[in-house]
Amino acid sequence: MGKAGYSAEEILEKVPLLRKTLTPTWPQHLAGISAGLMTMSMGFVAGWSAFATPYLRGKVAQLPFAPVDTAQVSWIASIVTLGALLGCLPSGYVAGRLGRKVYLLSLTVPLVAGWMLIMLSEGRVSWIYLGRFMCGLAFGGVTVTVPLYNNEIVEDRLRGKIGSYFDLMLSLGLFLVYVIGANTSYYLFSVICCTFPLAFVCLFVWMPESPYFLISKGRIDEAKEAIRWLRRGITEEALEVEINLINCILQQSSSSHTNSVKSLDYAKQSLNKLKNWNITSKAIVMAIGMMTFQRMSGVSAIMYYTVDIFHDANTSISPENATILVGLLGVIGCLISALLVDRIGRRVLLIYSGFIMALGYTFMAAYFMAVHYGYQMDYQMRCIPLLAVCLVVLFFTIGLGPVPWFMIPELLPEDVKGMALSATVAYKWVITFLVIKMFPVMVVEVGYAITYALMAAVCASGLLFFEHCIPETKNMSPFEIHDEIAYYLNFGRHNVRSKYTEILNSPESEAKYTRNVTTVYG
Repeated sequence: MGKAGYSAEEILEKVPLLRKTLTPTWPQHLAGISAGLMTMSMGFVAGWSAFATPYLRGKVAQLPFAPVDTAQVSWIASIVTLGALLGCLPSGYVAGRLGRKVYLLSLTVPLVAGWMLIMLSEGRVSWIYLGRFMCGLAFGGVTVTVPLYNNEIVEDRLRGKIGSYFDLMLSLGLFLVYVIGANTSYYLFSVICCTFPLAFVCLFVWMPESPYFLISKGRIDEAKEAIRWLRRGITEEALEVEINLINCILQQSSSSHTNSVKSLDYAKQSLNKLKNWNITSKAIVMAIGMMTFQRMSGVSAIMYYTVDIFHDANTSISPENATILVGLLGVIGCLISALLVDRIGRRVLLIYSGFIMALGYTFMAAYFMAVHYGYQMDYQMRCIPLLAVCLVVLFFTIGLGPVPWFMIPELLPEDVKGMALSATVAYKWVITFLVIKMFPVMVVEVGYAITYALMAAVCASGLLFFEHCIPETKNMSPFEIHDEIAYYLNFGRHNVRSKYTEILNSPESEAKYTRNVTTVYG
């Protein structure tokens, strides 16, 4: 028992008090949206190639320089993923050392520098490569840190809704870049893309740091202020329970002791914890599985080559307008996801999303197969590619797009969350690179019909994985989620509450716990 007057068992018994303490939610939404401005900037990075590459190939304007070829186009689009792969690997560790907020603010440096190189390139492909690579470095860091930040600032009841802001803001960025790209010049397009990271800095600098990070560093007073900012009007009793609860969770984490452990030793300790088939291992398998089906679904290729796809499909409306419509549907899908995810649950959205996407890709494969065999398409039939792509993008952004980004931090235990999230996102970027790089190659080698048929098969396979291997985490605390993982895969439900109680009452952790509580309550 600490000086706060609560034993470990009493802390866990008082957790329901936090769910009954209804405080205004707008500060948490504001913090999530502010972090999402950086994600929206990543939407500009992802969507830039959709309009820039047709220009660079000389399809839409007379160029003052030599047009790029197909191989260069594939590198311009895909090199972002290589930068993101390199950028995400150290992000979990660096965010754990500097703080989520400071690290996110620092990522604007390579992002702005990358856009500057693209603006000044004047057709020099090497400058565009370097600029896109630097933007990718920031992209990788954001994909690790924003989900981590959003997961750590919210209450259990809001975790799904605010967690879905990651994909919502990414889709909003894509939509805006489609609108801007269709109505501006190549150079003004790049200038506008460069301004959004600066807007992020101006707003996010006023947001609080993650309470989890602050408590892990012993900065209890700052953690109290962060929680008071995020939970306006919270009672002192509820504040006391939340601080003690976070501290209880962090006792199992070696990241609580990073001040006294070298980074190499920390990595070795974290890796050793992955050797046994335990909750951590199961959570990582679930995370890798969700990322595999999310990326192999091929939506990244559609987003990066949208204009070219509609050009080749000879749709009944202009490729530029079709692209804007696709971007708008992505935003609408994310809004629907945010409204439904804490009501009907994560698994339901994943399952229905995968099913409808498989259906949409099947329609695309059938359309291009008919074109291949010379079937004459009338005006109505030429709407099929647009409708099918809209269906795929809409349901991707309802389920398979946003859900893994906030569900993975939910599933991963604190002791390996930073390292495991970085590794999972790195794996995601490897798959994304392969998909974006190989999509134009597959279109040339085997045609659109077989390419879309393969994507449909991937989405259909994902249904089995979501049904049998992913638990529901709606409105659950970290204790309940880890207990559910143990139960869901039939390895035996074990008493996670007892585990945390044992950790908190252990002699090894009692000294740090008492020191932290003493710092808070004197």
